[in-house]
Amino acid sequence: MKSALRFTAAALLAAVMIFSGCSTGDKSISISQDEIDTQVDRTISQYEAQGQTVSDEQRAQLTENVRTQLIERKILYKAAQNAGTSLEEGIMDSEMERVRSQFPDEDSFSQVLEQQGYTVESFQAEMEEFLLIQQFLEEEVTSQIKIKDKEMETFYEENPQFFERPESITASHILVQLPEDAGEEERQVAREKIDEVAEKIASGEDFAALAEEYSEGPSAANGGSLGSFSRGDMVPPFEEAAFALEEGEVSDIVQTQFGYHIIKVSEKSEAGTAPFEEVKESISNYLAQEQEQEAITSYIETLKEEYEVNGPETEASQAEGEES
Repeated sequence: MKSALRFTAAALLAAVMIFSGCSTGDKSISISQDEIDTQVDRTISQYEAQGQTVSDEQRAQLTENVRTQLIERKILYKAAQNAGTSLEEGIMDSEMERVRSQFPDEDSFSQVLEQQGYTVESFQAEMEEFLLIQQFLEEEVTSQIKIKDKEMETFYEENPQFFERPESITASHILVQLPEDAGEEERQVAREKIDEVAEKIASGEDFAALAEEYSEGPSAANGGSLGSFSRGDMVPPFEEAAFALEEGEVSDIVQTQFGYHIIKVSEKSEAGTAPFEEVKESISNYLAQEQEQEAITSYIETLKEEYEVNGPETEASQAEGEES
């Protein structure tokens, strides 16, 4: 049930690392030690709930990470406010409804929130903050990323290893099950049944219809279809017989540990490189994600230079500077 709660504070903090933005107006933010400690304790409790322990050294590193992420989150939220960004109508309600729908009732929802250090109200406030940042950065940054055909083609040509695909076939089979410890009589009955099916195929009857009627495997309902598979996906005797067939060809009776099979291959694909058009969309998505990450990370650093941060570590650093 805990895994259904996607919008934990940890998730929110991690998510803002993907985004950035620009703004005018008040450029100062404040963080408190209580905010840092609350998030650290919440994250540690999540680790402990999974049976993990956190050392003092790990807690110190976590505290530093949380402080950095809180600063970035608050800067982004202030930038969104300064830019006048507002959530589109209905988004907040639909997101809360989506999260609630993953729980059997409101009590279960509230219980999981409590276990993670939230009330319904604080969870909703944090989710609203996250969604506002997300919308702002989509408008200001991510929507500006456009991947050109030339970039995709270059990536495709320079990274052929990503697009290699093994030899594969698309096949169907008819199975008459036979346990490995079957007795002679049981073996004879099974053999007679598969021989009967083989004769019907040889006489021209439809393979898929015969699979639905005679096959004892889970694929029977789909006319015996096994879909596409590569070498290594099936047991050796089945694989050897299947890959030896040509398109449209039907095998002799093949015996494996599961019983007797008759195999029909409907399509064969040789090993090679997937065509560019086939992988173009996935390349575009990959490159867009990469470019968004680079642009956003860079912009976060720019924003951090523009904003004044008031917090416990800042105050301590200032005090040390005055003493020296």
